Amino acid sequence: MPIVWQLLTRQSSGSLSGWSMALIIGIVHNPLVLSQLGGQLSYGLALLLILMPGLPTWRLAVWVQVISLPVLLVATAQWYLWSLVVNLIVAPIFSWVLLPVTVIGASVGLVFPLVTSMCEWVLASFQNWLDWVSHWPGLLVIGQPNALWAWGLSLLSLWLLRTPKRRYCWGLLLAYTCFGISMRFPLHGTVQFIDVGQGDSILIRQPFNRQVSLIDTGGQLHFPRPRWQDDGLTSKSRVETITVNYLHRLGIRHLDTVYLSHKDVDHIGDLGELLRLMPVNQVVVPAGMAHLAKFQKLLLPAKKRPKVVEALAGQTFADGLVAVHPFKPGRAENEDSLVLTGVYGQQRFMFTGDLDRAGERAIVARYPQLRVDVLKLGHHGSKTASDPLALRQLGVQRGVLSVGRHNRYGHPNQETLTTLTAQHIETYSTALQGMITYRFFNHRKGRWQTFLKEGDRHQRTTSVKIDSQR
Repeated sequence: MPIVWQLLTRQSSGSLSGWSMALIIGIVHNPLVLSQLGGQLSYGLALLLILMPGLPTWRLAVWVQVISLPVLLVATAQWYLWSLVVNLIVAPIFSWVLLPVTVIGASVGLVFPLVTSMCEWVLASFQNWLDWVSHWPGLLVIGQPNALWAWGLSLLSLWLLRTPKRRYCWGLLLAYTCFGISMRFPLHGTVQFIDVGQGDSILIRQPFNRQVSLIDTGGQLHFPRPRWQDDGLTSKSRVETITVNYLHRLGIRHLDTVYLSHKDVDHIGDLGELLRLMPVNQVVVPAGMAHLAKFQKLLLPAKKRPKVVEALAGQTFADGLVAVHPFKPGRAENEDSLVLTGVYGQQRFMFTGDLDRAGERAIVARYPQLRVDVLKLGHHGSKTASDPLALRQLGVQRGVLSVGRHNRYGHPNQETLTTLTAQHIETYSTALQGMITYRFFNHRKGRWQTFLKEGDRHQRTTSVKIDSQR
């Protein structure tokens, strides 16, 4: 690090050697320290204080914001309008408290564990204060830069730090503008089967984000717990920790349409939390569901109540989806599921909710010319769905199972898997492959990608190009 410093500034500094030693000790104690947001900010901002000694507080706060912004966007995809004001408060605290605490804890922590505990308490208290501030209004969802954007923005920020000239400042602003435009208006579209466990949640994005829709929200069935098991903690819903978090990383701040296939909890249970966290223009439900008390209750958390539309077969929507079921109003049971079809990247998709075999046969009887390339298999692969004759008539080439790992229902059923194998239907499963994505450009065929994440370790990322012969 001293060599890098001399190359950047043509100066030497003894404090940089101390920082380098603290970093080495920190890595020995925790090899993943620089892969964590706290470690990146702690060591990065400490380095900034060493590189820019004697700066006025307000200028230091500005530089803290400039240098940390790429790291924050990678970690959270968000930026707070209040962050510059907070930095004016944090900068002196960091200089006089956090930096010494970090150095002391990293330097002597291996020898004196009590000192490490005290340092961690100070840093945790500071983090709690930041969490409280983070709930102030003024949050801007920008999106998560990929590796190329992140490195580019970081290097431009460091170059500006080395040579603080106006033209480089304008260059950095232009780079952020281009990044924001790329997130807001992506050239590609996607159909994504989000891994929400035992449930359905499917994101459909048109190129340039012309329309952004979600089919079902997922949700968990909660059983009463004995009093002795109640720990007083409230777990976050999957729509908050998975779906909304992922939408923010894509730079998506609102949804045009949320489709709900039927009333089961694993399909609509997280609707209320979704409406609390993100604006939704309209909610489409199968005819007969809008007036159910269970559904109306889920609308209450919305900051702005969305328009509710009841759908029957034959209705079309702005995002290119067409309803092919139900044929008449029902009670939003499995057999009343809203079934949608749409063409994306030269592939016709069908999303079936929990429709049973009788419903599948009714659809192919009513639409004998209907052909489907990709089928979201009904009822999570249960044997009550995926009728062999209906699959054959539809000409299904790929099937997607939205199913939880080790679920109590035994989904998918072996009978369904046997049917898929017999008909040579290539099958993806969220339980085995995590998030399943079809990425396309305009009307050209796209690529299938799967991304599996176990805990904090990325276990598998695969990309399979679609066979052009199909």
